[in-house]
Amino acid sequence: LAPNEPHQTMSPSLLALPITSSKKSKLAKILLFSLTITSVSSYCLYKLIHYLSRQQQQKNASSSAPQPISHSQLSEIFLHRMRKSFQNNRKTSLNALRTQLSKCLGRVMTQVNVEEYVSNLKNPAEGSSRTAYWQEIKIGSFLRVTSGVCALGIMHLFVCIQINMVSRYLFLKHVASEKEKWRNDWKEYEQEQNKRMKGTFWGMLPKWMVNGQWLGASAMPHHEKTSEEEIIDLTPEVQQEFVSFVSHFPDHGLEKLVHIMEPHTRRHLEPLSLKHSFENHELNDLINKVRRDAFPDVIKAIQDLTLPPESEDVNKHPQLRCLLDEMRDILESPPFANMLQVSFDCGFNVLFQHVEHVFRQMDHKQASPRTSSSHTVHLAKILPHITNEIKNIFDDNLTNEYITRLYEDETIIRYLASVYGAVQF
Repeated sequence: LAPNEPHQTMSPSLLALPITSSKKSKLAKILLFSLTITSVSSYCLYKLIHYLSRQQQQKNASSSAPQPISHSQLSEIFLHRMRKSFQNNRKTSLNALRTQLSKCLGRVMTQVNVEEYVSNLKNPAEGSSRTAYWQEIKIGSFLRVTSGVCALGIMHLFVCIQINMVSRYLFLKHVASEKEKWRNDWKEYEQEQNKRMKGTFWGMLPKWMVNGQWLGASAMPHHEKTSEEEIIDLTPEVQQEFVSFVSHFPDHGLEKLVHIMEPHTRRHLEPLSLKHSFENHELNDLINKVRRDAFPDVIKAIQDLTLPPESEDVNKHPQLRCLLDEMRDILESPPFANMLQVSFDCGFNVLFQHVEHVFRQMDHKQASPRTSSSHTVHLAKILPHITNEIKNIFDDNLTNEYITRLYEDETIIRYLASVYGAVQF
C-alpha cells in the first residue's frame, strides 16, 4: 500500500458465508431422512432379533419340558370349575332340603293338629261346642299352610347358604394349592431355560429386546400370594358340625315359627264365619295380609329360628366360629331379608295357583259356569283344600312345585352365586 493510502480490513459479515432459506430446507430434509433411515433400521434389527430369539426359544422348548399355562388361562380354568361347583352345590342343597321335609311335615301336623279337631267334630264330647271346633279348624288350616310356605322358604335359603359357604372355602383352598403348584412349575421351567441360554448370544440380550418372553424376563405375573391365614382350612369334623345345624329348624325353629304366625292368623280369620263368601283374589289378599303382618316378626327371630344356641365347644374350633359369625352376618343383612321375601313370593304364588285351580273346579260344577274371578265360594268349602295343602308343601318327591319354583327363581340363584362367588384369583 501506499503510505498515504488508508488501511482497509474485511468486515466479519463477509467472512461468514450466508445460508439461504433453500439451503436450510435441504439440511432439514437430509437430517429427517437420516433419522428415518436410522429408526427403520433399528426397528428392523429389533424385529429380526425378536424373530431369531423366538426360533431359538421354540427350539429349546421342543427339547425341554412344555411351557406352563399363562395366568389368564389358569383363571379361565378356575372360573369353569367354579361354575361347575356352583351347579353341584344346587343339587346338593336340593337333596339336603328334601331329607328334612318329612320331618317338617310331621312336626307341623302334630303342632297344628287340625285332624284331631275334625275327629272331635264328628264325635263331639258331652258339653263340647261344635262352634269352637269349627273355629279351631278354620284357624288351624290357614295357620298350617301359611307356616308351611314360610318354613319352606326359610329352610331353602338357609340350606343353600350353608352349602355354598362350605364349598366356597374348600374351593379357595383348592385355588391356593393349584396356584402354588403353578408358580413352582413356572420357576422350574424358567430355571431350565436360563441354563440352556446361559453363555449364548441370546442369553446376553436385554430383556426388552425379546418382549419379556424369556431370556431373563419372567412370563409369570408376580401377584400377591394369599396368606394362609386368609384361607380357612375346614376339617371334615367342622364341615359336619356346621352342616348339622340345618336340623335345628325342623326340631325347634318350626315350632317357634308357628307361634309367630298364630296371632296374625287369628286376628284375620276369627271375625270370618264359615258362610263367608270369597272370590279368588279376596282369599289371596287375606293370606297376603297374614304373611305381611308376620314378616317383620319372622325377620327379628330369624337367628333363633335357624341357629342353635351357642355352646362352649364352638369357641374351641376357630373355623366353626368363623363360619357361624359369617352366617349370622348374612342372616342380619338386608339382602337376606329381601331374598326371604322373594322366597315367600315363590311359595305363596304356587299356593295361589292351587287355590285358583280349586275355584275353577267349583266353578265348573255350577249349572251356569262363570269365570273364576267372579265366582264366590264359602269358606267352609275351601277349608278341606287348605287343610290338605300342607302335604303338597312338604312333599319330598321331585314333582314338588313349591321346591321347583324356589330353585328356578333367577333372583335367588344370583344371590346364592354372590354368596359363593366371592372368590378372587
